[in-house]
Amino acid sequence: QCGYVQAINYDQLTALMSKLDGYLEVLVAPGDFVVNRKTSMRSTIKELSIVDEKSLHDCFTFGSKRTPIQDPEFAVDQLVEIALRALSPGINDPYSAIACVDKLTAMICDLTQETFPQGIAFDREGVKRINYKVTSFEGLANTAYDQIRQYSPNCLAVCLRQLEGLACIAEQAREPSHWAFVRHQKHMIEHGLKQQNFIDLDREKINSRLQHLNELLQSDG
Repeated sequence: QCGYVQAINYDQLTALMSKLDGYLEVLVAPGDFVVNRKTSMRSTIKELSIVDEKSLHDCFTFGSKRTPIQDPEFAVDQLVEIALRALSPGINDPYSAIACVDKLTAMICDLTQETFPQGIAFDREGVKRINYKVTSFEGLANTAYDQIRQYSPNCLAVCLRQLEGLACIAEQAREPSHWAFVRHQKHMIEHGLKQQNFIDLDREKINSRLQHLNELLQSDG
């Protein structure tokens, strides 16, 4: 059916595949928008009974809008949207955008302490039954920073705050994906700032933050 995938019952899917002795690859994730007749699953099972087909469909919840139940990017997108509206020419409220950057930075710092799922489900006998799409650290973190960075090349205060946020994240980074995110965003922000003409005092503020960030990145590993 047409709509947003709001939730998927992976435990029930695993139990169903174990019962049928099959394997399932789930091609959609909570937050994805699907249209009629879209291929959302692939399985080794060629035919299903009416009962099993209904059980399979019942594992998926669809709706007209996204929800944060199993879709963490939705909550991030909402905060990013507030920042983008604040940066729009009609509103021009960098302080609200900075507040959003601060909250998103705090969220990313917390994510550095989390272990993300691998997207594989096994039954009680240890047989792999399901492979599914998962949220990654880099996916969430880049969602939090990308659009605000793209929208704010002319707003130095927001760019500086993002660089300060990256320094906070670098201080807590412990995995290659964490460092990769910091390096990528630092490079993109630095590239955007080089395209702008700033007075010497502003350029000093930029360079001091970049230097601090470079020192943290050099201490990696």
